Amino acid sequence: MANLASHSPDRQRSRTVSNERRSSPRAHGSTQVMVITMRGPVPARMLDVSLTGCRIQCPDLPKFAISARIAILSYGLELLAEQRWRNDIHSGWRFVYSAQEQDRLKALLRRDASGVMLNSRLGRSFRKNPH
Repeated sequence: MANLASHSPDRQRSRTVSNERRSSPRAHGSTQVMVITMRGPVPARMLDVSLTGCRIQCPDLPKFAISARIAILSYGLELLAEQRWRNDIHSGWRFVYSAQEQDRLKALLRRDASGVMLNSRLGRSFRKNPH
């Protein structure tokens, strides 16, 4: 899959994202995740990720899901997260995790310095946002 920025139907969102000043750079792309809520697991797509949080696309996410665990299926990594915003099927999540979980996420994000996140098991390319 090509870089999401080249296929994004929402160019205004793309511009907004690139102008943001974040403490942790984001890796963009798409990968299958599971949002584990009180009612059980809900399949979703992670559209970007950083050390502080991620953006999820999920049409079936319950409206009450304010706190959940997000499982990155290919790696067996499960992170506690709090929902920070929601807009239709997209939502932003802030990770609330231990130092050990943060170290595991750092290792995944650093796996390839060229900008391809994680590894070929994901089957999707993630590009680091230069801003």
